[in-house]
Amino acid sequence: MNEIDLFINLLDNDGANFLLQKFKDNVKSDNLSLKRIKLKKIFKNVSNKAKGKRTNTNPFHFAISCFKNEAYEKFSRNELLETLRSDLQGVIPNYVKFANVLYFYNDIVVENMEKIIENYNNNVNLFKDIGEFKTIDEVEKFLLNDKMCKLHIKDVAIKKIKDDMDTSQKIKYDIIEPIIKDWDLVTFQNKLYEESQKIQLI
Repeated sequence: MNEIDLFINLLDNDGANFLLQKFKDNVKSDNLSLKRIKLKKIFKNVSNKAKGKRTNTNPFHFAISCFKNEAYEKFSRNELLETLRSDLQGVIPNYVKFANVLYFYNDIVVENMEKIIENYNNNVNLFKDIGEFKTIDEVEKFLLNDKMCKLHIKDVAIKKIKDDMDTSQKIKYDIIEPIIKDWDLVTFQNKLYEESQKIQLI
């Protein structure tokens, strides 16, 4: 199995329909297998009808680019892999994950294709055990830039503050809690003391 075969196998009906539309093509059936066969033929054809005109763009490369997420552009290899691995609920379809790694860090796929296929066959995260962090600095950088981690840090800090309060303080805290919920981590760190002083919480 090569990267094209794996990508096609990962496609669901939504992904297949999206790509067929991009190539100005269709399958007169809701059969996913037929759609995958059609796309495989398109990928083997150097000329294609993407965007309504013939082009020398590699069809497979074009298909991959259709799923790229611009937010990943500044991610390091490990940051991208960890972000995709942390999607435990499967919010991001596997074909989208695979496409983004192929688009931004093709060498990851080249170097680890055997492991990626093994993970696929075992029905686990495609990038399990691939690109693990090697230094504390790499981990810290990822955690400091991860949105969910930032929210978690704030939640833990708020819980600790509330656990240390007596009943009268908790009543006062309820006044500013709606404001705090909307703060990012920087504002939380810089403004909590100021807001607390206003209501004589601390």
